[in-house]
Amino acid sequence: MGLTLLALLPRLLGDAGYGQLHLALSLVLMFGVTIDLGLTQVLVRAVAREHALARVYTRRGVTVTLGLGAVLYVGSLGLVRLVGYPARTDLLVAILGIGMLLDGMAQILSGLYQAHERMHIPALARIVGHLVTFGLLLPRLWEATPTDTATVAGVLVTSSLVQLLIHAAGLRWLDGLRVARPADLSWWALLAAGVPFLLWQSLGVFYFRIDVVLLGLMTPPAVLGWYGAVARMMDGLTFMAETLSLTSYPVLARLWSSSRREFERTAQRVLTIVLLIAMPLVVALVTLAPYVVDILFTSAFRNSVPILRIHAFTLGLLYLNFLLARILMAIGRERAWLGIAVMGCVLNPALNWVAIGFTQARYGNGGIGAALATLVMEMCIATCALRLVPRGALGWAFAGVTLRLLMAGAATAAVIVLGLALDAPWVLAGIAGAVAYLVLILYFGLVPEDVRGPVRALWRAALRAVR
Repeated sequence: MGLTLLALLPRLLGDAGYGQLHLALSLVLMFGVTIDLGLTQVLVRAVAREHALARVYTRRGVTVTLGLGAVLYVGSLGLVRLVGYPARTDLLVAILGIGMLLDGMAQILSGLYQAHERMHIPALARIVGHLVTFGLLLPRLWEATPTDTATVAGVLVTSSLVQLLIHAAGLRWLDGLRVARPADLSWWALLAAGVPFLLWQSLGVFYFRIDVVLLGLMTPPAVLGWYGAVARMMDGLTFMAETLSLTSYPVLARLWSSSRREFERTAQRVLTIVLLIAMPLVVALVTLAPYVVDILFTSAFRNSVPILRIHAFTLGLLYLNFLLARILMAIGRERAWLGIAVMGCVLNPALNWVAIGFTQARYGNGGIGAALATLVMEMCIATCALRLVPRGALGWAFAGVTLRLLMAGAATAAVIVLGLALDAPWVLAGIAGAVAYLVLILYFGLVPEDVRGPVRALWRAALRAVR
């Protein structure tokens, strides 16, 4: 549903309008990342180990989010006026800033569900929020003129309000809130524990959004629209990696203190699944990029094709890095990950400045340079993170899995390219590639047994039903 929404917005707004909305969203996100002072991650780790601490951590997190959120809202409006972004950017930031406050509250409550390993309510909230957005925006698709960006921003804030209400409504089912016990939790100790997470989150958002900020300053709105459409699509495609990292984080944190051997086995299993999902996405986006852009964003975004192909490789690295970051946080090495984030925030703006300027002057598309800069930085981050993860979580066995997976991905790409060269419809070429990938990962034994077992059972049940 999120991916469908990402395809809807460019059609409603056009390339320039979508670029303006994406810039405002990025600016609000860069402020909103600090809204909880990193306490959500502290809450998840503490409550995952002892549910009875849920009430005291939630109360402190909500207090910080409300107080700091008000300050950040005023600060974001001041920055937009000071820098002098294009007209109406300040209006969009004012509207979306309300959503920042609502999302900050929902983030605290979502962390509470995550710590209890009960993610069905946050999932339901996201689904209903998307339904609300569709219901309000879809009728505008058939209007002759582009939709006003402020209207779209208002709809997104309405969706955030609905999601917060659903999060709050489900709290009564969490046992940690029912069996709460008093805790001597000083504000100083709590904030100190959140500082590494706060810095990591802040630097991460700065790292991921500085390209949009620089594009907004160095290129026309249309270029930002080409880049923003692909960037938002990549954000949507990371949901599987985010889901696996969110659900595995409390489990890994618990196993690190109770069973190191089971921790290593679990980390390897999750890493394997993440890469199994990432590989076909990378191959499909690289080989079928022109068709994907045309269907999702219309031919007005044809300049997004080279950006999408570069970002496809970045997506594979993001899947890996998402989980590596969670592993490091689960074992208490968030300070080491923080060092990696600092490196990225120093090098990434410099790379973007040079690459955007060069590709804008040479090709009239600075988005290509921004995409290349991000790819280079993700490669550096993955290299550093792999050296920090405990050896037992990777090892030679995992290296063998990675090699076989790369072979399967290369063969899949060859099948799709061959199909396109023979003038087969792109849908059939994609299906042939998917079948080839499935056969190869089964042949190489890449699918974990605890995944193969249920799949075989379902297949046998389906055959019995047919007979």
